[in-house]
Amino acid sequence: MATNIYYETDRAKVYFDEDLNTLFLVYKNRVGGTERFIEINEAMLKAFRNLDTQVMVVDARHMGVISIDSQNYVKDTLLPAMQKHLDGKTFYHAQLINPSDIFSKIAANKIKNGAEENIQENFVMKQFTEMEDIHSWIRSLTKKPVISILD
Repeated sequence: MATNIYYETDRAKVYFDEDLNTLFLVYKNRVGGTERFIEINEAMLKAFRNLDTQVMVVDARHMGVISIDSQNYVKDTLLPAMQKHLDGKTFYHAQLINPSDIFSKIAANKIKNGAEENIQENFVMKQFTEMEDIHSWIRSLTKKPVISILD
């Protein structure tokens, strides 16, 4: 797997997977405050704007509780900015969540629901509990339909 790392601390890592043509944000530890959360996400936005991809994955399994301000920042500022950057192309976003961490799940659902309200067109957001399922979903986005010469 060929990857390029754009940001890394003890709390999070932002990297691009060339094989999947996908930008990943992996929370390795509890984030901390809103300022640190925004710093991490701004690094992801900067990387996204410099890449030729329409797919972004957030692994939030170790993110911990995030503030209402942080949740609002994602749904009202970050995701719309990513969508705007794509200039009409579809933006695909996956969240990897830990279903047993109720606080992370609530935050992820609030972000998902708010983003779907804010971004009405060319936006697909899905939640998963297994990384393998995300990889399969990403691969399905690039599959070309089979054209039969008999049709």
